[in-house]
Formats: sequence, structure tokens, C-alpha cells
Amino acid sequence: MTSTQGETVDTLYQEACELHKQFRLPEAEKKYRAALKLNPSHGFSNQKLGALLIQMHIPKAPTTAKGVREAAEFVSSNPVSSAAAAEAVSLLQRAVSCDPRSAAFRHSLGVARLSLGDLPSALDALDHARAKDPVSIPILLSHAKALALANRPSAAIEAYKDITRLEPSHPDAFYRLGGLLRAARRDEEALAALRRHLEIRPGHPATCFWVAALTGDASSALAAPAEMVAGLFDQYADHFDDHLVDQLQYRTPEAIRDELILVAQRVMSHGGSSGRREVGSSGRGDEGEWEGGPSPKGNLSQSVSWTACIDLGCGTGLMGPLVKPYLSPSQGDEAGVLHGVDLSSGMVRQTRVKRPCYDALYVNDLCSFLEAARVGEG
Repeated sequence: MTSTQGETVDTLYQEACELHKQFRLPEAEKKYRAALKLNPSHGFSNQKLGALLIQMHIPKAPTTAKGVREAAEFVSSNPVSSAAAAEAVSLLQRAVSCDPRSAAFRHSLGVARLSLGDLPSALDALDHARAKDPVSIPILLSHAKALALANRPSAAIEAYKDITRLEPSHPDAFYRLGGLLRAARRDEEALAALRRHLEIRPGHPATCFWVAALTGDASSALAAPAEMVAGLFDQYADHFDDHLVDQLQYRTPEAIRDELILVAQRVMSHGGSSGRREVGSSGRGDEGEWEGGPSPKGNLSQSVSWTACIDLGCGTGLMGPLVKPYLSPSQGDEAGVLHGVDLSSGMVRQTRVKRPCYDALYVNDLCSFLEAARVGEG
């Protein structure tokens, strides 16, 4: 390779990096490819292009064991992503072969493998990266996260401890270390790590909650932070119906529906206004049974209807199809409508896909939602 050619490759690489930093990914891709056309063994261009392809075509790296499985399923079922993943891995492997001593190249390969849901290969690459550069904080973080995902908590704890020794003010390391220690029931160590995290990030809601829980401060641990609850249910959303309804035979929505109807019937029997919908006919399926469950007890000849319903904590919308048949329009813009609100965006997304009977869905905590509704009415 001539000096002029080398300068051209370096120039193209630098231009690509600038475009990459500006998130102008298609333009950066062209520059990286142009550099590699001149010199296929340019390690940095191989590394950066491989990382860019992952960035463009693969969802963000998984943070849970379930996420690892989903990442692998996504890649295998999506031809475009599968092709991009294969090329990215090939480029990163070529970068490693160009400079086997480079910890950075092996780190990029490990992160890419993790994004693709290939946890064993990711750990192998990250093991080698850490061995070659045992004081690199980014490498240690990636390695610790992969160890935790691989259900190797003891090794992950030691990796996070290494980070805290190297960088005593690293907030993420102390927070994750505290979580792993708490899960391992090493409460005193967990408390020390979480208190250190609070020194670095004063007032962090989730850490405040766990410190209160570990110290027995019941008044401060009454409610988990909203973002923590939302995160847990986001992880659970895809399997919520299968686990709760199919496996645990969850029937609370049907019971609530039946009680609502019985209450409405009692109100009407004591002189309340009658509705316009026959409970027995409107709620039954072709076989004479109620949609979603057995008929409620009581006088089914009574007419029951409501003009609007707000499903607070709607989850995946199990309640919606059960009450929708009893929502009848009357005068007013908000008549006969069904709204749902839940803290988890994952749950709301499942509701929108599986149960489109809702007229509107909101991602919010209940108090904020109701306060906004009260102010709006005022």
C-alpha cells in the first residue's frame, strides 16, 4: 500500500467517523465501505462498520435474559437483520484478525454478539477483551452485564467491584452491584453499595426505595418508584396473558364485570334510571353464555348500560371486551367510550394490538391521570 493510498484510507475513515458521530449513518456507511474497498484490512474501518450495521439494523442490546432470547429470535426471523448481523460479525472478526492484540476490537465483537442474542460467543469475546485490557471501564461494564445475563451473579459481582475500585464514583457500577448483592441476599454489602450510589446520585428514586426496604423503613418503602414498576411490567407484558390467564386461570376481570352489573341492577331496582341495553342479550355469545365467562347471578331481565368507562391499570386490556358491550352512547362527546390507562408502555402496547375495543389508551400513573382529568373538567 502506498503512502498516498494510506492517507486516502485514513481520510475516508476520519470522515466516516465524523458522520457516524452526527448519526448520519447511511453516509457514514458509504465512507467506511469506501475505505475498506481501498484497504480491506483496515482494522478500524472493519470495527466501526460492523458496529454501525448493528446500530442500524438490530434493536438495542438486551438487558434481561428474556431480552437475549428475543434478540436471537428477532435476528433469525428477520432476513434484513439476519444479513446485516452476519456481515457485522464478519467485519468485526476481520478486525480482530487484523490486530489480535486489540482489546477494543474484541470488545466490539462481544457487544455485537450480545446484541444478536448470542450470549456464549459474546462472553468469549468479552473474556478475551478483559484479559487484554483489565482496566478498561467500558470493557469491564460490558463483561459484567454479560455475566449477569448469563446467570453468573458471583462473577458479575466481582466484575462490578473491579469497576468501583478503578472508578470509585461510577454510579452505574454501584447501582448494579447493589442489585446483584441484594438478589444474592448479601444485604449488608448491598446496602453499602446502594448508599454509595445515593452519595453519587442523591435522591435516586429506585435506590431510595431499596435502601428503605433493606433498612426496614416501612414508611419510605410503601410504594416502589413508578419507573421501576413500569420496567418490571414492560418485561412481563409479552407473556402476561399466557401466564396469568392460561396458566394461573386468572378470572378477576370477569368477577369485577359481574359485580358491576349486580350493583347496577340493585341501583335500578331501587328506583335508579334504567339503561338501554339488555344484560342477558347484549352480553351473551351464540351459545347463550356471557362473553369472557359465566353469567352473573341476579335478575338478567334488568337493562344495564353505562355511558363511559375508564379502566384504571388496564394491563393488557382483559377488562375491555367484558365491559364494552354495556357502554351505550348518550348525549355528549364522551358518551359510550372506553378509555384505559396503565403505567407500563409495554402493557398498553399489548392492549392496543390484542384488544382494539378501547377508544383511547394512556401511559401514565393513576394519580397523575386522574388529577389531569379533574383539572380538565374544572
